[in-house]
Amino acid sequence: MTDQLVPQNVYNTLPYVYDDAGFSTYALEYTPIYFNFLQKNGWIGRRILDLGCGTGISVEFFSRQRMMTTGVDVSEAMIEVARERLENASVDATLVCEDLRRYTPIEKAFDLIISIGDVMNYIASVRDLEGIFQRVNHGLDMGRTFLFDLRTVRSLAQDFGTQELVNKEDLYVVVRNRYDYETQTLGQHFTFFYRDEAHDQPNFLRAEENHILRGYPFRAVTTMLTRAGFEVKHTLDLNLDPFDPDKDPHGRVVIVAEKTRDLT
Repeated sequence: MTDQLVPQNVYNTLPYVYDDAGFSTYALEYTPIYFNFLQKNGWIGRRILDLGCGTGISVEFFSRQRMMTTGVDVSEAMIEVARERLENASVDATLVCEDLRRYTPIEKAFDLIISIGDVMNYIASVRDLEGIFQRVNHGLDMGRTFLFDLRTVRSLAQDFGTQELVNKEDLYVVVRNRYDYETQTLGQHFTFFYRDEAHDQPNFLRAEENHILRGYPFRAVTTMLTRAGFEVKHTLDLNLDPFDPDKDPHGRVVIVAEKTRDLT
């Protein structure tokens, strides 16, 4: 296991501009879509764990559905923003600040474990990723569901050069991308310019962060899931159509797996 899930210079500024910059839009839009899909396909339960909960978009949604929800994230700042979100929404959930590779849920404590929005792409090694799958198995009751997504290798490789992500009056975000074909990793250097709320007059601050996302071949991931005691039930694109790795229309695959055996 590598020492850190993410480098030190990550999630210092991003949590506080995450929603305004639109990074949470995906979770806001697709959490109810995925939840509706699961229910239409027979999922019933109340106990939900969100791995890599970020600013709490999905946690808030599940809590509003009267689910017993737990959110876990490696970033204290993300957890802080998520806690404020839940307080403002007047809903209850459990929030835990922990490295996903070290967090072990209570045995068979959950009916659904979900992780969406590039979370698994932040896991730097196959060993660590498979270790997380094994911990997910530990936390699910038999026959229960694990839903997560991944940006595909093709999608990560297509991010290159400098991109302007946000250009607002009080927030400007630019990212410089560099993909390494040998390691199948996308390095992202973010630069933020944002208004200093402590002053009445316009006063902009600058911050920078470095992120690294790793691409995992689709078939390798499904093989790891099988070894970790799961049966893959659905592999979907963002239209909820069967995922075709040769076409990869959206650069993201959604995997729905069912726990079929306990690990010894």
